[in-house]
Amino acid sequence: MRFNPVLEQLGAYPIAVVHERARAMREAGRTVIDFSIGDPREPTPQFIPDTLKQAVPEVSQYPTTPGLSTLREAISEYLERRFGVVVDPAMQVIPTSGSKEAVFNTPLAFVDRAAGDMVVYGTPGYPIYERGTLFAGAEPYPVTLRDDFVLRAAHIPEEVWDRARIVWICTPHNPTGAVTSSLDLDELLARARRHGTWLFSDECYADVYEGDSYPEGPPSLLQLAGEGAPGVLTFFSLSKRSGMTGYRSGAIVGDADAIGALKRFRTATGTASPEFVQA
Repeated sequence: MRFNPVLEQLGAYPIAVVHERARAMREAGRTVIDFSIGDPREPTPQFIPDTLKQAVPEVSQYPTTPGLSTLREAISEYLERRFGVVVDPAMQVIPTSGSKEAVFNTPLAFVDRAAGDMVVYGTPGYPIYERGTLFAGAEPYPVTLRDDFVLRAAHIPEEVWDRARIVWICTPHNPTGAVTSSLDLDELLARARRHGTWLFSDECYADVYEGDSYPEGPPSLLQLAGEGAPGVLTFFSLSKRSGMTGYRSGAIVGDADAIGALKRFRTATGTASPEFVQA
């Protein structure tokens, strides 16, 4: 029997191996300090499980891909409070089942396998950028990050920009916590638009920071993208900011045409977030 060769190419997911080993040690009664997957140790705020339980319906029905309008509106209100940006909740926001599946699946809606597309991302970094790239049929281009672990426009050769369908950035950076400045975000955005490249920003850790260093919080790519955020998608998650890793709740926000494409694509994937989690 044959399998997708990408599975053999990638092998086991290293973080999952460590996570499973840590869980087995805990179940055996060992004391474990787990540096693998980034699960919270603090309880989820009580109003969150209370609301979820109240929202579980008597009759279970499929959630819709665009999600509840109340959630999309809440996300847009958060973005205005946190970053001072205004987005259209109907056209520029789509809920996801956490950010991991969203990061993995999104290239499938944008990559043209026949065009020799490249997907660029920094290394060290989140392994899912590479995995989503390979399963989508694009060529990965990892950029070795320098001393401050920030991916900058100048780190990507011109000939790679010419082939890049997607450039991934992560700020604050996983795993180092490095923050990409507004100046560097602006330069990446200008270069991406010049080449017709999608710029995707993984901002899962946007609300995990030291207030003394960032009184207003780390910046978002949305703040530089302008009205409608053309050419830009940002990826958010409640996992870290609210201790909700097991709830699988996140969102993609940005370019309305890209969000429209994702609505069409995600209808086929069955990854719509359960409505009691949305609540």
